[in-house]
Amino acid sequence: MEFSFIEGSSAPNQETAKLLFEMAMNGKWVDVVKIVEEKPFFLVAEVTKTKDTLLHLAVSYRKEKTVQEMINIIPTFESLQLRNKQGNTALHLAAMVGSVAMCECIANVDSSLIGERNPEGETPLFTAVLFDKKQVFQCLYDLCPSNERHSYSKNPRTGDTILHYAISEDHFDWALRIIQLYGKVLANAVNKKGITALHLLADKPSAFKSGSLLLHGFRKRIIYNCIFIDEHEVEQNVDHPKEGKALDQYFPENYKTCIGFFLIFGGFFRSFVLPVLAMIRGKVRELRDEERPETQPEDTGKH
Repeated sequence: MEFSFIEGSSAPNQETAKLLFEMAMNGKWVDVVKIVEEKPFFLVAEVTKTKDTLLHLAVSYRKEKTVQEMINIIPTFESLQLRNKQGNTALHLAAMVGSVAMCECIANVDSSLIGERNPEGETPLFTAVLFDKKQVFQCLYDLCPSNERHSYSKNPRTGDTILHYAISEDHFDWALRIIQLYGKVLANAVNKKGITALHLLADKPSAFKSGSLLLHGFRKRIIYNCIFIDEHEVEQNVDHPKEGKALDQYFPENYKTCIGFFLIFGGFFRSFVLPVLAMIRGKVRELRDEERPETQPEDTGKH
């Protein structure tokens, strides 16, 4: 990534600010820290055309030790709340580059930083999902105040949740994990267009092996997408998952997200959808059998 120094920086001394920027660009982070220890106000000054501070730069270049040292110099919510031109805080950037250490370092100053939003309405939790940073997401989830987890996981601008994002980005393993962590609250959540995450999943038949578009309509597509195909048959004598068992011990990779929804809405699916699935599955097998070429010799009529 490339950064350019901003003339007319908010720093009180332009020459020092430019020197710090050049040091950072040349990897002289030890020297940068020495200067800002004596002049901490340079840490909150914008030093690039994209309004990044030195902390933003250190995070972007994944300088974990430097970030820790900078935060020790100015360990305040206000300094860590500063945004660059894209509206991202240092924690957004830490989630973007996938550094658990930097996320912990920043969020431990004030866990409410996990709830800071960029102009798109996204908290660092959304950033972790978008950039496929699973360990960062788990870290932020664990550090997030328990009474704020659901609000931090919903975008107030669009009504989308992190579950909507995960499925939209085809991160189906993420979707399953989110369902396990949040349960029905996010699974039931409707965005401002009236769309649930399950609607999004139903519109992605390509997420499953068949990728067939032969069956149209919401109910038919979601049923079809949950039908197991031959090469992924589940063992016949396996019980339902018990506590402590992972879903992937029982179900193929492509179906785990859908099964996660089934487990949440268990009563409805057991009484209505599962019997329908069994019937449809039987019909599909019959059609497949009819399409297969005959392998038996012709009956000559002799016994």
